[in-house]
Amino acid sequence: MKKLFENWRKFVSEGSATNAFYREMNYTSEGNPEYYNFSDECKVRVIFDEYEDGVEVSLIEVVGDKGCYGKGHASKVMRQIVEAADKTSVKLYLYAQGIGDMSSSQLVQWYKKFGFQLEEGSDIEMYREPQS
Repeated sequence: MKKLFENWRKFVSEGSATNAFYREMNYTSEGNPEYYNFSDECKVRVIFDEYEDGVEVSLIEVVGDKGCYGKGHASKVMRQIVEAADKTSVKLYLYAQGIGDMSSSQLVQWYKKFGFQLEEGSDIEMYREPQS
């Protein structure tokens, strides 16, 4: 495990745009969750993965009791994600797969607010080109 972490740290320190994106987001371990805290009770869990020529947002979800939902925490983290992607010229990908009380079409509309577009012919595959 120690060797894996050292290799990840070396990978992140190298100079690609994807690695710069991870540094901007303080993301330390590919495929594992990173938590962005808003209080002791409210956090946003995010998982990023390598994807073709960019980064896949594999998961973004609010974690906490019912009082944490609807406060804009996920939107704040998504704004950080798109700002980091723009700053480092990284293309973002995701699947707007419905979860819990939120349908796929609701998620698609939410992601569109952040500049994501549907892949041609798909109802849930989305991407976002970096903005200059």
